[in-house]
Amino acid sequence: MVRSEPAAWRGAGRAGDARPSLPGAGRDFGRRRRRLPREARCGACRVGLERASRHYCEGLDKLAKAEGLTVKPDEGLLDEVTGLVEYPIVLDGQYRRGFVRPLPDGLPPEVLATAMRTHQKYFSCLNADGTPAPRFLFVANNVTPDGGKTIAAGNERVLRARLSDARFFWNQDRKSAARKPR
Repeated sequence: MVRSEPAAWRGAGRAGDARPSLPGAGRDFGRRRRRLPREARCGACRVGLERASRHYCEGLDKLAKAEGLTVKPDEGLLDEVTGLVEYPIVLDGQYRRGFVRPLPDGLPPEVLATAMRTHQKYFSCLNADGTPAPRFLFVANNVTPDGGKTIAAGNERVLRARLSDARFFWNQDRKSAARKPR
């Protein structure tokens, strides 16, 4: 059976028990489960999804502007991230400039953005001229005592590996395209 309640509720009782804060939420009524109100499904912050999305946008823009950058618009990713976190905090990270060098040494902007978006749910940052910046933003699920430095360092390490993989496959695709007769 797939659990539909937030992880924070697990261990608060048996799977079919009602939660005291939301009467009847999660209780099994035959084959159907009662859905939580839309505001409660967003998590402990208990704000509507539209308001949460606006909050994330403001946080992303504020952090990007502090660095003199802009966030690459991505409504789909914003909607996805809005449904993933309960205690949102916007953080930033960076990666090696070697990935954003002009071709053939670097990666195309589309490959950079795709690796960040699909695998890690990171937002790409752009310089004032619209070129990719070696920075990314993400929404973490908790506040840490060190202000998110440990989380950012871990995300930077993971992204470095993802971008190295993307570079490998990009180079392999270029080699195989060069070998194919037209």
